[in-house]
Amino acid sequence: MTDEEGIGFIGAGNMAQAIGLRLINEGVLKASELIVSAPSQRNLSLWSEKGVRTTTNNAEVVRCSKIIFIAVKPQYFEEAMKSLYVELNSEYGDELLCIQSLKIFVSVMAGKTIHYISEVLF
Repeated sequence: MTDEEGIGFIGAGNMAQAIGLRLINEGVLKASELIVSAPSQRNLSLWSEKGVRTTTNNAEVVRCSKIIFIAVKPQYFEEAMKSLYVELNSEYGDELLCIQSLKIFVSVMAGKTIHYISEVLF
């Protein structure tokens, strides 16, 4: 997978598995076209077994993906995005907004509006 071509998942749990593994199992995507992040290795082992690239770094998912699924539990969203923002901001600086606007973010979180997600992301 080259930078910004693949699909990424921030969060590796049930919702990410339902979507991502289905895309692989149905032949829509190759495992090598996905990257998945989680804060620990606990949820990443299943993905690794399927041949998916895994990481504990959310910023790596954003760097390597055109489409990013936000599949974290709603109560962890802000924390996950803050760490991502700090790392990407130090890397891209003033160009960060431009970089983020070239990405497609898809949320599978319950109870969070598009307005709220946009405020946190941008």
